Amino acid sequence: MSPAAWGSLRPRLPAMRNRTRVPSPSGGLSVLKRRGRTFGEAAHDLAQQLAAFCRMDRRQRIQLRNDVERSSWDFDWSVLGAAYDHAHDLALIRAGVGA
Repeated sequence: MSPAAWGSLRPRLPAMRNRTRVPSPSGGLSVLKRRGRTFGEAAHDLAQQLAAFCRMDRRQRIQLRNDVERSSWDFDWSVLGAAYDHAHDLALIRAGVGA
């Protein structure tokens, strides 16, 4: 897939900033900002995050895995399902179909 086509892979869910805190890279989860940036800039950020991960020792990787597992409940379908339904209804309203 070409980098230009990656823009179509954006999440279809509404921003959940008010409901879910996305931990910082030190917490194991992060979101690469791509909007308004070139592919090279986003790729550079990803490479930096991967390099930081590679520099971690075993204890840090274990701690990171545990932190991510604790956060995974925020991304369960019981939470995401409601956000998906809301996004779908919003898309119908914006398309003029109604919900």
